[in-house]
Amino acid sequence: MKRTLLASTALAFLAVPAFAADLPSREPAPAPQTYTAPPVFTWTGFYAGVNVGWNQNEMDVRNRGFTGTGGAGSYNPFSEKKNGFIGGFQVGYNQQFDMFVAGVEADLSYLGNRRARASTGVTGLGNNVTGVQATSRLDWLGTLRARAGVAMDNVFVYGTGGLAFGNPDQRLTLTNAAGTITHTGTKDETRLGWTIGAGAEIAVMDNLSFKAEYLYYDLGRNTVRANVTAAGPAGTANSARFENNGHIVRAGMNYRF
Repeated sequence: MKRTLLASTALAFLAVPAFAADLPSREPAPAPQTYTAPPVFTWTGFYAGVNVGWNQNEMDVRNRGFTGTGGAGSYNPFSEKKNGFIGGFQVGYNQQFDMFVAGVEADLSYLGNRRARASTGVTGLGNNVTGVQATSRLDWLGTLRARAGVAMDNVFVYGTGGLAFGNPDQRLTLTNAAGTITHTGTKDETRLGWTIGAGAEIAVMDNLSFKAEYLYYDLGRNTVRANVTAAGPAGTANSARFENNGHIVRAGMNYRF
């Protein structure tokens, strides 16, 4: 009898922990885990940066006619291109609307190309005037452009266009068979034109991006008048129309504020 009572008591004590494990716990439940989405990249804001690349400056010259006595001289159109370095800086602002980005950018660049120089023959003018030579140089170029395109997270593909301005230095010279200058003229003034192009920009950090772009620019037409020297036909002059345009391919870096 005693053995039976002792065995029953032992079983009761052993069952208490198991029963207690089935009771509701007073420990607080763990807090539910929450998902935080990564921040969305935006192109909105001001930026400034630098650029460097390649430029091709084109000079096209057409005879606008001779005035005064000495014959009705003429010459055919001629042209020349010069390649060179371009480098400068830009500032701008972007505003992003969902995937669409629009903004404005201004830049100013130095052009390291040499003076474009070309010549052709003159016919029908007195005092044995036989040749005409034209030169053109563009030392700096600025643009003020709109930019608009599509952003795919940290990649921005855009078209661009707007105003272009620069200061072409142009010269017109006529010579005779002996190489003596018979007419000469120069023009050096700021010209206003237009530009159009396209590019792509990729952000590698929140406030640092790199871009590559192409621009075509046209500074319009400029007329240079070459007046007679002591060696030329008295009273004559010649006018030529210069067309100023070119291409730019460049890369740049922007810091966004």
